[in-house]
Amino acid sequence: LVSRLVRHKGIHYAVKAYEQIKTDKKLVIAGDSSFTDDYVLSLKKLAQKNKNIIFTGTQSGRTLAELYSNAYLFIQPSESEGLSIALLEAMSYGRAVLTSDIKENLEAVGDAGFSFKNKSITDLAKQLQKLINNPVIVREQGEIGKKRVGRYFSWQQLTGLIETVYREERAAYNDYHVIWPRIIVINNTIFLFFLQFIKLVVLYFRLLIGGMVYLPKKLFHRSKTLKKSDAIS
Repeated sequence: LVSRLVRHKGIHYAVKAYEQIKTDKKLVIAGDSSFTDDYVLSLKKLAQKNKNIIFTGTQSGRTLAELYSNAYLFIQPSESEGLSIALLEAMSYGRAVLTSDIKENLEAVGDAGFSFKNKSITDLAKQLQKLINNPVIVREQGEIGKKRVGRYFSWQQLTGLIETVYREERAAYNDYHVIWPRIIVINNTIFLFFLQFIKLVVLYFRLLIGGMVYLPKKLFHRSKTLKKSDAIS
C-alpha cells in the first residue's frame, strides 16, 4: 500500500482487514503523515501487536520501485480519489490491484483488477483472503493491468490525447472569432441604418410642426365655401 497517511485514503480499513485473514505475507505501508500525525499514531496503535504490518515511511526512487516489483498485491482502500498515480504505478509493474469500488478507482482499473465494497472491512478481508489463496489469478490480472496502463495511461498516449484536444479547441476558437465579427459587423450596419432612418423621421416631424414643411393642402384644407350641411349649428 503506497499512500499519504490521511484518513480518506482508508489505510485503517486495510489494517483491520489484514488482522482478520490468515497469511504469512506482510502488509507493507509506504507513506507518511500529511499534517495528520494523530491519524498516523492511531494506525500504528492498531498495528502494534502484529509484527507483519510494516510502516516504511515515505519512499521514492529505487526503494519504491523495489517495493512495487516485489509486492504480491497492491491495495487501495481509499474512500475518495482523483486519478491515483500510485495505483497506475503499481499496475505498470504488473501488480494485481484490489481497490475500493468508488468510481474513480474502477474507472482507472477497468477490468484489470479486483474491488471490494467501499468502507467494508469484512468485504476487504474476504477479497484479500480469496486473492491470497489464488496466486495464478493474481498473476494473470497483474499482466492485464500492465497492458491497460501501457495502452491508456502512458505518457506518450496522454500527451498525444492532450495535443489532439488542444488542436481541436484551438480550431474551434479560431472559427468562432472569424464568424462572429462578420455577424457583428452586419448587425451594426443594420442598426446604424435604422438609427439614421429614425433620426430623419423625427427631424421631418419637427420641421412639420414648426411650419417649415408643408404637406399638400388638400390633406388639411377643405373648400372655403361651406355648404349649410357643413356648418356647426
